[in-house]
Amino acid sequence: MHSNFTVFVENLPHNLDKYGLKGIFQRVGFVRDSYIPAKLGRSRKRFGFIRFLKAIDAENSVMRLNGRLIRGCRLRVSIARYGKGSTGVNEEGVSKQKLKVIARRRWGEKPSQVSQVRCNKQDQEVVAKLGGEANESFVDWLNRSIICTSSVAWDLGDLSQALAVVGCEKIRALSKYKFILTYPSGLQRDEALQNKDLLVQWFHEVKNWDIYETCDSRRLWIEVFGVPPHGWALKNFERIASIWGQFICLETPIEETVCFDSMRILIESKCFQEVMGHIILQIG
Repeated sequence: MHSNFTVFVENLPHNLDKYGLKGIFQRVGFVRDSYIPAKLGRSRKRFGFIRFLKAIDAENSVMRLNGRLIRGCRLRVSIARYGKGSTGVNEEGVSKQKLKVIARRRWGEKPSQVSQVRCNKQDQEVVAKLGGEANESFVDWLNRSIICTSSVAWDLGDLSQALAVVGCEKIRALSKYKFILTYPSGLQRDEALQNKDLLVQWFHEVKNWDIYETCDSRRLWIEVFGVPPHGWALKNFERIASIWGQFICLETPIEETVCFDSMRILIESKCFQEVMGHIILQIG
């Protein structure tokens, strides 16, 4: 168990179970498990643990949920840190070593009803297993293609015009930074793979296409409200977008804004949880 992926939550409401606790923290990131011990601490306050898949989500949960009022109780959220072999007692009067062992035993259990699958280097819940069919017309040109990754979000038109001189027949976008370059024949594709130097000014990775190449992110609109007019600045909206992904654009240009109730931002995100949360934006 990676303790830096786990948060310790104190002062839980008495009518909140582990599923409700998990639901609250899923707004921040992918939660692997939640656990609330039956025993109360000396102060008669309930506490629990949330284990995230990624450390960044655990850190964000502390920043965004510490001090949040839930059902009349103000949560105290912190990163769970237990020293190896520690037998100390926390402020609730419960042995840290005991808590660690209990949590490890519970989190070590394999789910009985939910399968797990590797997707984008993350464990994702499988809601259904379906049989699919291949689009043979697509397979034909994919077998003549290579996958190229860039650190720049190139315009497809500009990229197509530039790469036509090196024999590329057509360019398609797999995601914002990943492109499919198709050649007239398999032989020309192989030549492109052997002469990667011709593509280094546009891409930092060039490889053959395979069936596992997919888009590992999604584009979605998030609606931000509560920003005062004097905080209506592009940098502020870019910072807000960076919490969940990469900023793409605003629905309405800032200089054309006449209604300051909310702003919609298009982002590209690898977060597959519901995107919502309370943000403190300090201006000035």
